[in-house]
Amino acid sequence: MTEKKRFIKPAIITVVGVVMAISAFIPGINAPFFNDDNVYIIGNKNFETPVTEVWKFLFERTNNYEYLPIRDIIYRIEFEMFEDNPIGYRIVNFVLYALCCFGVYITARMILKIITAKVAGTDHNRIEWISSLKDLLSGVLMLFSLFYFLKGIIDEVVIKKHLYVSWILFLLALFSKSTVLPMIVIIFIIAIVRFGIDKLSIKKSFSLTQPYLIIGFVFLFIYMHTGSDSKILAAPFLFGSFQSIVNNFHIPVIILGYLVRIALLPIDLRLIYDVMDFGMPFITAIVLGAICIVSVVAAFRFMNKRYALTAFGIIWFTVFTLPYLQIIPFNSWSFASERYLFLSIYGLALIITSIIFLLNKRFGIAAAFIIIVVYLSSTFHYSLMWRNNETLIENNARFSPNHTKSQMMYVESVLMPNKRYKEAIEIASKTGTTEIDRERFVRYVKVFQAYDSDQWEEIDKHCEWLEGMTGMHSSTGFLNILGIHYENKGDFIKAIEYYYYAMDATYTNEDHQGYAERIKILRYPYEHKINELEMLLKIDPNSINVIGALANLQMQIFMLDEAQTNYAKILKLDPENKIAYYNLGLLFRKKGEDAQSVIYLQQAVDLGFVNAMVLNNLAIGYKNIEDLEKAEEMFLKAIELDENYWFASFNLAKLYALNKNNQKAVEYFEKSKMIVVEQGLSSENIDSYLTVIYKVQDAKVN
Repeated sequence: MTEKKRFIKPAIITVVGVVMAISAFIPGINAPFFNDDNVYIIGNKNFETPVTEVWKFLFERTNNYEYLPIRDIIYRIEFEMFEDNPIGYRIVNFVLYALCCFGVYITARMILKIITAKVAGTDHNRIEWISSLKDLLSGVLMLFSLFYFLKGIIDEVVIKKHLYVSWILFLLALFSKSTVLPMIVIIFIIAIVRFGIDKLSIKKSFSLTQPYLIIGFVFLFIYMHTGSDSKILAAPFLFGSFQSIVNNFHIPVIILGYLVRIALLPIDLRLIYDVMDFGMPFITAIVLGAICIVSVVAAFRFMNKRYALTAFGIIWFTVFTLPYLQIIPFNSWSFASERYLFLSIYGLALIITSIIFLLNKRFGIAAAFIIIVVYLSSTFHYSLMWRNNETLIENNARFSPNHTKSQMMYVESVLMPNKRYKEAIEIASKTGTTEIDRERFVRYVKVFQAYDSDQWEEIDKHCEWLEGMTGMHSSTGFLNILGIHYENKGDFIKAIEYYYYAMDATYTNEDHQGYAERIKILRYPYEHKINELEMLLKIDPNSINVIGALANLQMQIFMLDEAQTNYAKILKLDPENKIAYYNLGLLFRKKGEDAQSVIYLQQAVDLGFVNAMVLNNLAIGYKNIEDLEKAEEMFLKAIELDENYWFASFNLAKLYALNKNNQKAVEYFEKSKMIVVEQGLSSENIDSYLTVIYKVQDAKVN
């Protein structure tokens, strides 16, 4: 058979496979933009950058969540071409998917040559497509990087020019999405299989892998240090990761089990899975996860045996799920999703291929046909859901009835906009991990219902309750409604606070800009006072009183960076200024940096600034960093100093409720309620907590 004829058959099979796979996504080609699309593309103010200057994205983030410059450059070019037409973006993704399929084909053939000579070659592997440019783009670049690595080592002599190309493609893949990092492990395993496991060969394999390790470290350094905001650097990253593994070692096993189930049985696909929902799916996930881990251990044993391809497929599948197993915590609305399998599914394809090769030819062809039909049908069915955002969210809520995020999306995005308040309240009353969460969600819906009917007393009542239960890490919707409420009441300080937190929590750049503009308008009445204080500073630049007054005003209206600079000036002039330390502690809490907040608050206490309010705030700081023993100690000290400071008793009660010490919680809620009533204040918030605790205990309030 000529070389040309040897090429024609696999080429035809590849083309047919790509066309079949793409056809499954046709129903959703004109689907509207959804969720993250609005962050990255629609309303992204950074896309005002001229298309001729997109290279600037290499040095700055286009959003606060990810630094993926290659993807963002392509988005900017697409935006220039298609603006808000989703079809254009999906056509580009189809092209990238086709390239992914081709990359699968050429790498699979090369892997078969290296992994085993005992198993016949394969012509085609199918990778499931996910409507995400970063997945497709990083997948294409990674597969071709892997191909050039394989090409560089397949002969007796290592061809360095191929390796150079592989390194460049790998770096570009990382800048498209960091989840391609596990390729380093795959490269090392392939090198070990290629060159052997004696001491000299392992050394050679490591030297071939070393450049990829260096590129990975360089990427992580750039990722964490580029742009105006890095969520990773805001926390003790490595320690936090280690602590997460120790405390939640079961979570990776559960997530892995869910991903195995989704890959093997792709039915009822959805955006969000009830990973922590106990029941048969939970037990199945643990079993599948444990089996997968045992299989990986066994796979290393069989890498040089008859089952090498199957073993390699198991290793590939598991290694490429690692970025999603919460081993290093990442911010996601879902612990498990079918979109996480974009690269892992390659390993499953290798496993299925190796099993099919063991079958009789006719049985093998029949099995392959059935598998293709099942997977394409599943993809086609899921694509139908994507045609309408409301349908997608509603189906997701139906499939994940116990997942808080899925139910909140359904209520906020479908039921409330359509004024289906009765259904919304019914779902809200069942959504959340605690009774307090459910009560808060119900009142949130009732506020919108009250706005529709101009019931201002109801709005005031619910918003007053929500204020006590809604903090900076709450949903954007909760924060936004409180901002609107206090703006309408003329309390601009509180409105600025809630808009500021909503701005930080929002998903879209357009909304982020909107909140920034709103805050700027609300700050306007305070600009005169700021200008006045700045004029006084020009007369006496070292006046601690004036600097302090300016910093306090800036902190009050959430000009936090400016306030921080001024408090730092005070400490430079007076290194033991306990008030400045205390205010910096409060400032860092407003910024969401609780570890820093505790350091400054504790310093203020150590310098002698001790009263019930200070100790209460320090206790809250310790609670936020999960040092609950220290928090309890500080709350008790605050109560000891001032028994009439009801906030300390109230917060201590909440701490006990958090620890499920209901008896102590009731004691301190009752104590705080007594003080509040004596002071002529409303006790509704405290009563709500008491009602919840008694409801949990299935007892009556005495």
